Amino acid sequence: MENDIWQKRAPVYDKLEWVRKNDFLDFFKRSCDVRDYYSVLDMGCGTGIVTELLAEHVKLFIGVDDSIAMLHEATAKSSPNGKRAHYVLQDAQAMAFRDNVFDLVTARMSCHHIDDVQQSVREAYRVLRPGGRLLVCEGVPPDEKVRERYEQIFSLKEKRHTFLEADLVDHLARASYKNIAVAPYFMRGVSLMNWLTNSAVEDGVAQEIFRLHRDADKHFKKVYNLQMLDGDIIMDWKFIIASGEK
Repeated sequence: MENDIWQKRAPVYDKLEWVRKNDFLDFFKRSCDVRDYYSVLDMGCGTGIVTELLAEHVKLFIGVDDSIAMLHEATAKSSPNGKRAHYVLQDAQAMAFRDNVFDLVTARMSCHHIDDVQQSVREAYRVLRPGGRLLVCEGVPPDEKVRERYEQIFSLKEKRHTFLEADLVDHLARASYKNIAVAPYFMRGVSLMNWLTNSAVEDGVAQEIFRLHRDADKHFKKVYNLQMLDGDIIMDWKFIIASGEK
């Protein structure tokens, strides 16, 4: 049965500030560096944000997700992409595609939800053509010192993996990717209340997550540039794009 949390999140997912932040989308698109002859696979496509970015610029675009609710949101959007974009209900850990068929595989903020991240990275390697690229984008703790509180916060919200830059590089290296590269992106002035309101968490959970930010130690507040503003918490988030070549 569909995970209930995605049924709740899907209708409000696109309201999340980070999802549609223009600078972030531009950074991701530039990192993809697509060509018009590309066949692209997006693992964990969600509501189709990456589709909107890339599909009109490539030959073929396929988005896979294991949430029917998220795919419903993606397919419900009007799109100028015509027959170039397709959505498929699939598990990124065992995809029903032939070997060596895609020029680019993307995973934008999806790997932390996958049970066996290493298996999904290997699956991406399998379906990539020689010379093709995997591009993984993940939110990360600003440094190792705040990882424990970061994990405490997210454990209240959902079951998920936490990555540092080194973890992402290790996943790609163990799956035999070469020419691995990483690039950071800092999203400035993010509203914590926007995130909590549109994450389908219960009021009590939202209040506790807010408290864990408000009452965090000086180092946490410094690296997040955390500020209280009109009953909200404004902070800077760090993301990493890690890419590798088959």
